[in-house]
Amino acid sequence: MTRREGARALTAAAAEAFVRDWHTALCAGAPAAELVPYLANGLRLELPHHVVRGAEEFTAWHTAGQRLPLTGGDFAVTPLEVHLSSPVHAEVSCALPGGPGRAPVRQTWWLVLQQGTPRLRTLTVHPEPATAPAAAPRPAAATAPAATAPTAPETAVATLPPAAQPALAGA
Repeated sequence: MTRREGARALTAAAAEAFVRDWHTALCAGAPAAELVPYLANGLRLELPHHVVRGAEEFTAWHTAGQRLPLTGGDFAVTPLEVHLSSPVHAEVSCALPGGPGRAPVRQTWWLVLQQGTPRLRTLTVHPEPATAPAAAPRPAAATAPAATAPTAPETAVATLPPAAQPALAGA
C-alpha cells in the first residue's frame, strides 16, 4: 500500500484509492502489521456475525483467517460510491455480488483523515437480499389513462377530502 501523507483535506479520489488499496492488500494476504497502520483510533468492523473493535481485535481476527465477509467478490471492478461529509471524513459504499460460499453484501466504509493520511474508522458489511423484491401489481383502478392531462394544483387540492383542503390551500 502506498501512503498518501500530508493531505489537509480528504478527496473523493483519495478515499476511493484508499479503499481499493487497503482491500487489495487484505485480499492478497498482507500481514496485519501492514494493515493496522491504516486503522483509525476507535476502529469498528461490523461483520454479519461478529464485531471487531480496535487494532488488537483486528489483528486477532485477521490472524484467524476470518476475512471472507470482506474479501469476497471482484472488488477491483466494483463501482464505489463516495460521499465527502467534511474535509476530513468520507463514506464509501459498494455492492458486491455473491459467489461460491458467499452471499451478496453491501460494504460501507467510513474514513477519516488523521495526520494527513486516510484511515479506516468503521467498515460495515450488510447482507443484501438475493433478489430485489418484486413490485406489487397495481390495481386496475389505480392506473391512470395515458391520455389524461396533468392535474392542476388547484384541482388536486379541491379533490382531496375536505379535512385536508384547508392545510394545503394555504401552502
